[in-house]
Amino acid sequence: MHVFTVHVPPPGRAAPTRFIPEGFSVRALLLGPLWLLRHGAWPFALLALAALAVLPWQAWPGVALLSGLCGHDARRAMLRWSGWRLDDVVVGPDGEQAEMRWRDGQAQQGLPRA
Repeated sequence: MHVFTVHVPPPGRAAPTRFIPEGFSVRALLLGPLWLLRHGAWPFALLALAALAVLPWQAWPGVALLSGLCGHDARRAMLRWSGWRLDDVVVGPDGEQAEMRWRDGQAQQGLPRA
């Protein structure tokens, strides 16, 4: 089972609800700053690129490991800075099942679907 945080867009913005997994990201480990850019965490990507440019090559694995450990947290930070709201935390075997559980919970509470 995996844990996902559910983020809803700010009022008046037509964007889908985002489900971000908790934990380590192998793709962020392997792709580093490119993965961060792809997921909209550009300040963190620029910081990682600057660190890679300044640090000796021996420190590169550490920067990659930090990207893998904190990549999803950087995504959450960028959403929060953009006005998105943390709505819930759900558990599921994958993102689709977690989304279904969240939507079922919204329907049971009588809340509008985002």
